[in-house]
Amino acid sequence: MAVIGEHLYVYGGTTGHVYNTELHRLDLNANVWHKVKPSNAFNELPNERYVITASRSLLRAVHGSYSCALSDAWRRVKSLNLLV
Repeated sequence: MAVIGEHLYVYGGTTGHVYNTELHRLDLNANVWHKVKPSNAFNELPNERYVITASRSLLRAVHGSYSCALSDAWRRVKSLNLLV
């Protein structure tokens, strides 16, 4: 999860068996959820097991697998281009 301005962003998730790579945004004022489609090309989107963090007005996705060394995780950082 990450907060930018008046919005809370949530990326991915799992049922325990299937991983999700969707991005959702909660308007903190209106308390309404929206599904957000990043404008990245499909092959530039983070796959499952990424976590997001806010960096100023950008969302960054960092590989979050337990099998990934921290030094390797930072080499896999991706940005999500938002249409907001």
